[in-house]
Amino acid sequence: MAAGQHRAKNLLTGTIFADIETSNAEWLTTDSKVSGYTKNNVTLNNAVIDGFIGDMNQQKLSAVAAAAAGGTYFSAGIYSQPSKWNPITGNRRLPIGIGDSYWGCYYDGTDFDSPPSAISTSTKLSIQGVKPTIWQYHGDPDGDIATSLP
Repeated sequence: MAAGQHRAKNLLTGTIFADIETSNAEWLTTDSKVSGYTKNNVTLNNAVIDGFIGDMNQQKLSAVAAAAAGGTYFSAGIYSQPSKWNPITGNRRLPIGIGDSYWGCYYDGTDFDSPPSAISTSTKLSIQGVKPTIWQYHGDPDGDIATSLP
């Protein structure tokens, strides 16, 4: 038990969020034309998302194995909202294991200086039934609340 506690002390952890939005991002959408692709290529988009999550999971396993030497790992998270996520991924469910690391973005008119006391139950935040644990309720400046942090 002491060895496990010692190894845990040598780990540095965090979450890197992939920004899955159509504005200011280079995802293929219905009007994209990249290397001959002229229609919404959700297969390529989903492959990029899966690659990001797979790489994060692989380096996490490597860091945990090397914890005695001071491992570092980051988990994968998703930052998006249904109106952006669905056209990019083809209405795909959030990947397994991302539910606790879903950061939802939806501005409902809440004032930055008067943050909400709870995450909105609005379906505008839910992706295939998964609600975020972090909600960005205001955009300039950023205002966020969370029920838990990954």
